Amino acid sequence: MSLMKYSPFFGMRDLDSAFDEIFNLSPMQKFAVKPDVDIIDAENNLRVEIECAGMSPDDIDVTIEGRMLVISGEKKTSRNDEQDKYLRAERLYGKFVRSFTVPENLDLSQASAKAENGVVVVTIPREEKEVSQKLKIEIEQTKE
Repeated sequence: MSLMKYSPFFGMRDLDSAFDEIFNLSPMQKFAVKPDVDIIDAENNLRVEIECAGMSPDDIDVTIEGRMLVISGEKKTSRNDEQDKYLRAERLYGKFVRSFTVPENLDLSQASAKAENGVVVVTIPREEKEVSQKLKIEIEQTKE
């Protein structure tokens, strides 16, 4: 009898394969370009940070369609397979689309985006709430 070292990830490959079968993911879809995204619900705005290292802002489109924030683009390759002999190539290249439903309390017309250090930050401010006024309502007395 041989002992096996315990690993909490034992069997994860089987689980991963099961999900791939359920959702009919081809091997190419599993390795598609999909930039990582953080969505931050701040007090005055919603921020979406998209990791776009190696991409130019010209290669990225940010649009709002209805209540959907759509981020699409293409990570282009700089490889020259004819001249260079790669011993290992792990980076992925190609087109991508990410879309997210945004809450209704945002002012979509004021959305902005900026690129800094390989991260595109989309900021959508919250709609300003009307500040309720305190109104005193006089009570009318009826004569009895």
